[in-house]
Amino acid sequence: NKCKELQEFNLTKILSYVEETFDNKTALTGHEAPFQAVFLPMDKQNLIQGANFGKDAISVDNLATLTQIEKKGMWNGHSPIFNVGSESLADDVEFEGMTSIAGMVINFFIAVDSDTFVGTPIS
Repeated sequence: NKCKELQEFNLTKILSYVEETFDNKTALTGHEAPFQAVFLPMDKQNLIQGANFGKDAISVDNLATLTQIEKKGMWNGHSPIFNVGSESLADDVEFEGMTSIAGMVINFFIAVDSDTFVGTPIS
């Protein structure tokens, strides 16, 4: 299956790849980072659930990476990361029971309006 070959689940590897790939843009612009901020749409609650049950080692690793990168940012802290999605709707009773799908819609429109999008042929 070709999709299996292209999938990468390790968030540390994915973020390292993104930083390495766009380092040349940093060098060309003379800025500390190629982007003012990085939108990272992830279902953090799903990661937490996977990590809490301890059955999913990749969720444990990815949650640790996500927590670190939320505090530190990318490119040595010069590009903070943010995620809107379902977390922004958590206390809104109008979306009770629908925060995940509504959050994905919000994330979609933010991503579509971004200056640069990084993905894979299967993302």
